[in-house]
Amino acid sequence: MKESVKNELNILLGVVEGVQKFLKEDGSVKAMMLSAALFDQFWRLKDELEKESPG
Repeated sequence: MKESVKNELNILLGVVEGVQKFLKEDGSVKAMMLSAALFDQFWRLKDELEKESPG
């Protein structure tokens, strides 16, 4: 995977984790469900990108 793509994924992961932390403090169940879905989608995207471009 290109280094620039890895960097963008790491930034996105940081944003998702920050949102999850904030939402845990907020306590909104619907927001947490959406956040969990976003987190899951991030990992699916990362896996697909790694399959397409080894290295």
